[in-house]
Amino acid sequence: MNDFFLSGDFLFGLLAALFVYQQLRFALRVTRFIASVEKSTKN
Repeated sequence: MNDFFLSGDFLFGLLAALFVYQQLRFALRVTRFIASVEKSTKN
């Protein structure tokens, strides 16, 4: 990730960081949703 900033391509590095951040947030949301569904179906 540091290569983006060292090469001076700040925009691409920023876009890549935002993309990774969104993917992580989406994965976390899906994980929480699955956990809540499992909890509700166990009862």
